[in-house]
Amino acid sequence: MPRLRRSDKRRHEMTLEVFCALANMCDGHTEEWARFWGGEAEARAAFEALRYEPGLEVAEGESYDEWLARLATEWRAHHADDEEAEDEGAPPWSPGA
Repeated sequence: MPRLRRSDKRRHEMTLEVFCALANMCDGHTEEWARFWGGEAEARAAFEALRYEPGLEVAEGESYDEWLARLATEWRAHHADDEEAEDEGAPPWSPGA
């Protein structure tokens, strides 16, 4: 039996790269997960392999599509207040100021 390469053995572990992919998803761009894994099928397989890892925060019985929808909804709800709180009277930023 051939020996597996290190990348094959560690494919579905919570690494720094996976956390970076999750951080890129936090702005509502859930398609970043599939882009990171190289396609929709690979993204679903990674989700199933990592669903019980603490960093993924998957609810009990939650499917892949429900997880993505929840992340996008939570992000929008969390940042809705930020958009309203911006100071409309402040002058725009300029590099010379």
